[in-house]
Amino acid sequence: MNYRLRLVFLFLLTTFFCHAQEINYAPKVLQKDMQKLWHNEDIELNELEIPDSMYNDFLLERGKIYHTISDREYVGYAYIGRIYSCRAGGCSLEKDQESSEVDEDYEYFDYYILFNSNLVVEQVRVYNYQATHGHEVGGKGWLKQFIGYNGETKLELGKNVDSISGATISANAITYHVHETSRYLAALMPNHSYFTNQKK
Repeated sequence: MNYRLRLVFLFLLTTFFCHAQEINYAPKVLQKDMQKLWHNEDIELNELEIPDSMYNDFLLERGKIYHTISDREYVGYAYIGRIYSCRAGGCSLEKDQESSEVDEDYEYFDYYILFNSNLVVEQVRVYNYQATHGHEVGGKGWLKQFIGYNGETKLELGKNVDSISGATISANAITYHVHETSRYLAALMPNHSYFTNQKK
């Protein structure tokens, strides 16, 4: 392979990986899930403008929160984000959950959580799994156990959330994120009138 061809190949490879690292905030499956949940073909997402005093680095540097709108009425919320999952032997469980630093020890997967207007979980889906192991966390059967969660109790893998053999780190991470996102949305509720006044 000559030098010029190598440069073109390297550029295309770099472009591919850079693009792959961006979160897709409008996966096709999200629209289908929202239509099914809220029985409407036309569901819109309206990104919440979070006040500086309520900004959450852990969640909002890795994702976004939206109002879900049907017939110009707010019907719920959606959080779309990314979980960094450790490569085998690459990083500790605590670092995976709580650190915002990402290095070569990490892989990732993208997911969303749909909440109804009372902040009860209606759906959790993993839609872009870019890790080499632990993909079982994307299984519909396992994710169903989060439906109905309202944030009032702490979610713990192996206690009130089923463990998955061979996917402990990924399962623990998504359990932690569902819990933290629910708690964060509940903390935003005193500002709920601020957001609902942003209607068109």
